[in-house]
Amino acid sequence: VARDDAGNYVYASSTNGFWNDGDRFILGRVDRRKLSALDSSDWSYYTGGDGERDSGWSKLIADAKPILSAPEHCGQGPICFIPALDLYLLIAWYNTERLTQWFEPTRMQYDFYQAEHPWGPWSLVHSFDDSFISNGHMYGPSLCARFQERESLSEVKVSMFTSGCPFKDVPEGLYKLWEIPLILRTEPSPESSEVPGDDPRVAYEGVWHGGDATIAALNPHTLYCRTMGAAAEFEFHGTGIALITEKGPEFGAIEVLLDGQHKASLDLHMEDFPRISSVQVFSVAGLEYGSHTIRVVNKSDSFAAVEMFRVSS
Repeated sequence: VARDDAGNYVYASSTNGFWNDGDRFILGRVDRRKLSALDSSDWSYYTGGDGERDSGWSKLIADAKPILSAPEHCGQGPICFIPALDLYLLIAWYNTERLTQWFEPTRMQYDFYQAEHPWGPWSLVHSFDDSFISNGHMYGPSLCARFQERESLSEVKVSMFTSGCPFKDVPEGLYKLWEIPLILRTEPSPESSEVPGDDPRVAYEGVWHGGDATIAALNPHTLYCRTMGAAAEFEFHGTGIALITEKGPEFGAIEVLLDGQHKASLDLHMEDFPRISSVQVFSVAGLEYGSHTIRVVNKSDSFAAVEMFRVSS
């Protein structure tokens, strides 16, 4: 770790006693040379002010002041240093509605905060929920400091590990440790607009249709086909395009063409995982501004889907 505030100490954060839906985080630290002693008297707790000064710490946990307060929105989460950004990230996760029985959430929300120091101040930078999973929920996210990779001058990929419920120990169940790659951007994304799959500007060849009642409730604008050779074509004006679609056990292979040229062969089939939506499976940027055409072709008799196109201006 490059930062001075993490050079001599090991830090640990905790909620106010709740593994999920806690109210706040506090921060403790210990001299890394004493960590292996596992002696609670070696720890001190952040009390406010400048965390680089000893005056900002106390040996009494009762003196600890929250580094982040968000009632019922602080699930037990990690703080992870991102060297490429010279920043810390914290994930606070929570149920969006009260549980009526254990543990069957309606939706889980992940809030991402960043700060220059482990003690903050923390600012919210992004939030998303797990509605992209058709059957189940994700909880308990953890960022792994070891698995970080700079993708480009403006992008860093970090591995987030999380688990899922319901807790059925079956191959297709979510109760496993899953890795989800996060792309952290150091520059704003280009301005873009979203064109849903059922937009009349998207031309379809073959038989395409909406999902059944359950799927349509989650993805009302997505169109599906399961005929080999069926295609979706969209002419757009801009400098880039992304295809957003679904993946799952029922899906197969597709081909993506841009301006008549083959660009990608993609497999949307997944084993041992529920159906997921809102997946960006293809993107291209840096096109000359003007008119371009993207074409998506189903290359199997399994499902293919068009949820939306995201056009960069």
